[in-house]
Order: sequence, then C-alpha cells, then structure tokens
Amino acid sequence: MSDINDPLAWVKRAEEDYLMARSALRRKTPLTYSAGFHAQQCAEKYLKAILVSRGVVFPKTHDLLLLSQQCEQAGVAVTGEDDEDPTPSHVPLSRTLHAPR
Repeated sequence: MSDINDPLAWVKRAEEDYLMARSALRRKTPLTYSAGFHAQQCAEKYLKAILVSRGVVFPKTHDLLLLSQQCEQAGVAVTGEDDEDPTPSHVPLSRTLHAPR
C-alpha cells in the first residue's frame, strides 16, 4: 500500500476486496473460498482505516476481533448487522462492508 497512514488508501483497498468478493459469488459456479478471503480482507482494511483515522497504531495482524476491539478502545463500536441505531461512534459492521454501487 502506498500510504499506510492514509485512511482513504485503506478504504480504497477495502473497496477492491469487496468487489472481488462480490464478483466471486456472482459467477455461474460461485468461488466461495475466494469470496470469503476477500470479504475478510475487506473487513480488515475497513477496521484499519478506522484505526488510522483515529491515530491508533495497530500491530501487523489479520485478527478481526483484535482490530474491532482496538476500534472500540478508540471510541468506535463495530458491531453485528442487527444493530439499528448507528451514531458517529457506532458503526454496524454490515454498513461498513457495503460499498457504494
């Protein structure tokens, strides 16, 4: 990645992973393993974008639980999609993963 300190660079990469995951699932024979890999990468990069935007230093990791816990410590709660009331400090994971069309 060109600039690991730029949250928008992380978002751009996350969007690419989202498109790859979606494309893998839309095939006549879905590529579920690849879709899962890119979905995980997408979530990871969005979490890192949040952390970078808050000035939080994070370890080199692929652990989504650890990254989401760090987001919560930085004041941004990342939760499941059943949550109904997002506020600026509360980002449902399902909203985070939906890329613009």
